[in-house]
Amino acid sequence: YLYLEQSIDIAGKRERRVDYASAGVIRSRLEMALLRHQVAVRTGRAYWDALVAERIRDLLRADLSNFEKVVQYHRHRVREGAMAETDRVRVEVERDRIELAAENAAVRAERAKVALLREMGMDGEANVVLTGRLDRIVDVAPIDLETAIERRPEVKLAEQNVAQARANVTLQGANAFPDPKLVAGYKRTDGLDTIVFGVQIGLPFFNRNQGQVVAANAELRAARSTLAAVRLHVRTEIEAALNEYRIRRKLAADVPRRMLAGAVETSRIARGAYLQGGTD
Repeated sequence: YLYLEQSIDIAGKRERRVDYASAGVIRSRLEMALLRHQVAVRTGRAYWDALVAERIRDLLRADLSNFEKVVQYHRHRVREGAMAETDRVRVEVERDRIELAAENAAVRAERAKVALLREMGMDGEANVVLTGRLDRIVDVAPIDLETAIERRPEVKLAEQNVAQARANVTLQGANAFPDPKLVAGYKRTDGLDTIVFGVQIGLPFFNRNQGQVVAANAELRAARSTLAAVRLHVRTEIEAALNEYRIRRKLAADVPRRMLAGAVETSRIARGAYLQGGTD
């Protein structure tokens, strides 16, 4: 006996399999894009955290350097008998507090830089100089919320999951139809040679791929629910970021200006009182 069988796909099964596989390829590409986006976001945050930590460290060091002049002034005043010793001690304690804060800020700055290098995939011993500016406030252009949501890679990935689940539902529905098989062969019995041709078709009395169809539909519903949840999460995240930006933008623009104006006025009054002999 020698037989050959050839299955024939019906109900567009081949196209359905190609569609499902293509959806999986697109999904993998979107997963890579999402990972790239997440790495970029973490690296950006780590960079600005490290830059802020360095600036705080430098400011505290500058405060410490300036406060040393205050300490020296109080020492001279005590030496001349114009000030009580307790006032000098109080000022020196304040100097020590600022010095401790500066040392802690230096440690936090070093940790922030190490975290940045780790996000960048670099050695923690690398010599990196942060050159960003914190005194430059850039206005964010108005954005369309729906457009911003659609551009997010996690939303695109969730949409592709729905598309792949839909393609799987179609594929499993097509698999419910049995494929016919063409049979061709050769048979030799008692010296008689026979060529055999035939067609085999399975009768789906009990197996109509019901389990896979139900599972595929459940996956489709789950993918749609996940897409709705991702959209809601991204929407609330963007809205919260915009609100936080507006609040912080107002604080950065208004509060330092008022503080500087008050400091300048205080300095003017103190200088005028000194010139008039009202204070030392």
